[in-house]
Amino acid sequence: AGAAAVAGLVAKRTGKDLVAANDNVPNGPTFSIFDWTVDRFKGEPPKVEYLVDGVMPAGVPGMVSAMGDTGKSYAMLELHRRVSFGSSVYDPPIFGGKVLARGTSVMITSEDDAGEVHRRIAALDQKEHRFSDLGRKMIVVPLPSAGGAQAFWKDDKKKGMQETDYYRRVCDQLLEIDDLRLVTFDPLASFAHLPLNEDPAAGQFVCTSLSRLATE
Repeated sequence: AGAAAVAGLVAKRTGKDLVAANDNVPNGPTFSIFDWTVDRFKGEPPKVEYLVDGVMPAGVPGMVSAMGDTGKSYAMLELHRRVSFGSSVYDPPIFGGKVLARGTSVMITSEDDAGEVHRRIAALDQKEHRFSDLGRKMIVVPLPSAGGAQAFWKDDKKKGMQETDYYRRVCDQLLEIDDLRLVTFDPLASFAHLPLNEDPAAGQFVCTSLSRLATE
């Protein structure tokens, strides 16, 4: 914001036309700051809703990080199973808490093919809930068996960092699910063709994109 303000002053003083990095094309919804005075926040504030009690809030993006081959994907698949099929009182905590949310879950994995997903689901779903009506509530897309992984976010040399049409199509399908509770993209690096580890702006761009999806 400071850089933009300085650029505006320079333009006025020199009379030169400045072209923004994005060619002056708005890249998001506009808002008025005057719509957000604090007197709009009346009554009791809404309580935080949790996917996993006290650990994972609902409606916000998060990241599960660990060293390779520590079981992140398997643990996430078990979380999806509990969200879609329900939890038993005898289930141990997962990610440090009890699963509170119930509904449809979607996991898109770029590493495991259909055979590996089949083996993992069979191991986790020993009561075979997947063959009941609940089976429609858990969606696992093994991209190696479904056309391969494609970028959700990429850097265009002319337009800068962009959400791809592929990502938008996935989002449109997700928004068709009325009781959507959990979405996982595994691993993140396969979907973000951006220098996430080297460029903080790239990480912020992806987080903002995911925050918008989580809010919707």
